[in-house]
Order: sequence, then C-alpha cells, then structure tokens
Amino acid sequence: MKEKIKVLTITPDKRDLKSIQDVHDKYVPDTYLCFKARNEKEAVKVINETNPQIIVIELLKAKMDGIALLETVKQLCPQAKVFIYSFDDDQDTIDKFKEKGAYKYYIIPLLIETYFHDLYVALNLE
Repeated sequence: MKEKIKVLTITPDKRDLKSIQDVHDKYVPDTYLCFKARNEKEAVKVINETNPQIIVIELLKAKMDGIALLETVKQLCPQAKVFIYSFDDDQDTIDKFKEKGAYKYYIIPLLIETYFHDLYVALNLE
C-alpha cells in the first residue's frame, strides 16, 4: 500500500479544521493523512512529530500572525508546500507571503478543484 501524504491544517477555528479534513476524506480518502493544529504551539508539535508534505494555514480570522507562522513552519519543515487561505486580497500582503515561502495564496472563496489541482502539482502527482 502506498504511503499517505501528510497534510497539516492550522486554523484557530474548530469547524474549519473539521471541514478541511472532511474535504480530503470525501474526495480522496485513501490518499491523505490529515493532522490539525489550532495555533503555532500545536503546529510546531505536529510538524516535529509528523513532518508533513503539505501545510495549510487558514487566516480567516485575525487570531494569528500569518507571516510569523509561515516563517516558523518553513524553518521547521522547509520542504513542505505551504498553502495560505485568506480573505485579504491586498497584493502587497500576497507578495509578502510568497516571498516568505508560501507555495500558494488563495483568496476565499476557493473552488475545491483548484485546491486539489494545485495540491497534485505541488506533489508532482499529475
């Protein structure tokens, strides 16, 4: 059996954590192993324990410093592809995240097909 791809989702909202996992379970249940973190401290612990290939940071509520969090996760797991979800459509903000190592920056709402396509490209699964 092929090893599952590890995906860490970081968001302070419990419902968002569940919905991201539900999307992976619904569309590709045998492909991904999902992990969750609600803050930077939990994220550091999960990264050290699992070494995920994909990290999703949801910045839907202003409870986290996204840039600082991105820098931390890239320092701990530099090979991980980091996807940012946000309502912030300011181009300077988007550029800042990409400069710091974000693989993709999505402005909400996002089509699930777009996410999975980008995920496959990031993992060279196409």
